[in-house]
Amino acid sequence: MSRNLANSIAPFIYPLFPKKSGILHYVIDIKKFFQYSFAKGYCGKIYMQITIWKQGRITGDEVVQVEVKNGVPAQDRIVGECVGFEEGMGYVEMHISTDSPVFDRPLFENNLAALVRDEYGAVMITDTPKFADTRIIEQIKEVGSYCMAHTGISIDQEKGYGDFFLMINPYDQDLIVNLKSNHGLQKKVKVRSHDINIFNLQPLLGNDRWAAVSLTAKQRVLLYDLKAQSEDPYFPASLDHLDPFRGEQSLKPSSFMNWAKYKLKAATRKVGITRL
Repeated sequence: MSRNLANSIAPFIYPLFPKKSGILHYVIDIKKFFQYSFAKGYCGKIYMQITIWKQGRITGDEVVQVEVKNGVPAQDRIVGECVGFEEGMGYVEMHISTDSPVFDRPLFENNLAALVRDEYGAVMITDTPKFADTRIIEQIKEVGSYCMAHTGISIDQEKGYGDFFLMINPYDQDLIVNLKSNHGLQKKVKVRSHDINIFNLQPLLGNDRWAAVSLTAKQRVLLYDLKAQSEDPYFPASLDHLDPFRGEQSLKPSSFMNWAKYKLKAATRKVGITRL
């Protein structure tokens, strides 16, 4: 059965906080890329290119290589760390590729990293793909802009609890992001090309503690909900990825028949019969 395969997947991205905020530790499970039959005979190398961006410039670039024989990598995971800048933020872009085509889809399940801080513990960070899911692309074509909404905005000024949008623009053009809350308050935020912007959501709440905020832009912006002390977003208490579609299944079977169909499709896909 013929299938369209590629020798790379969509790059994925992590925000890179300043050095004072902690060190970004990542674990990339490369074994999952070779669990399907069309990749089990692969012999060659798998490459992970790690590129660090700050304010539109590449400040670091390296390639990690792992040998693969008959679809079995020499190691199951790539483990490493990225140290941030003395001042300001950037982002880390990771790109997986192989010598010959083995990937049947551009997106895989998300990888987790941890921002580890001495005396502060760690904050888990989910990566976000550089390029949008096909459903988001269709949305942009149909509506004419990238749209999403987030209902979990919460700020307590008396206790010093803040809420921020952390926005990453990994593309070659600047982005203008339009934000509007259910209180009728609006803001325009510019996110420069290959840069990052942390926006304090307080002006959209007025005197309230809660809000829902909608976001529109001409194209997708990589977005996180960052909760931290209102005066210092560089020490996040939590960082939640807000992309509505990811690589993993989001629909769960609700009946025995649907569960059986789900399991059958998963089994046939694993042996290479179907891609569904």
